[in-house]
Amino acid sequence: MFRQKAYMQLVVSILSISTTALIAQTLPPVATSYKATANITSLGRGTNDCPGDKIPVAVSGSGLDFAGPYALTEQLCADPLTGAFSGHFEIRHTGGGSYSGPFNGTFFPSGQVLEVHATWRITKGDGVFTNMIGAGTAKGVAMISVNGEPVPGTIVLDGSVLTAAN
Repeated sequence: MFRQKAYMQLVVSILSISTTALIAQTLPPVATSYKATANITSLGRGTNDCPGDKIPVAVSGSGLDFAGPYALTEQLCADPLTGAFSGHFEIRHTGGGSYSGPFNGTFFPSGQVLEVHATWRITKGDGVFTNMIGAGTAKGVAMISVNGEPVPGTIVLDGSVLTAAN
């Protein structure tokens, strides 16, 4: 009887310790959906040193994401023959903090419409976005002016973000 009681106490102790250890474990962070829109308000000559025949392009605008309104800046290099481009973006929130990273994609001209298809990654964040990473796609549309230049348009961003522990 004593042996059986001691055995039961041992089992209860082991289960209690195991349960406490399981509860104390830090669960990995879970990625959350990221959706944003960006209104491109300015396109112009960029400051990038682009290789070969690629053209440096600067883009700026504003938008709205999960943290509220933001300002967008991009520097990219575009290939005028293929429409392929790559560059770097920064999204800066007035409430403090920003996140940024590389992107690449292709411009698809279709009559007076210029479609944009791209992929992006968030590789750096500061302020409230410290340790945030993410990835996704971007699709957008702009009109082409009478002189053949693209004019401002809209981009929709869709992806996932993750804030890693320090």
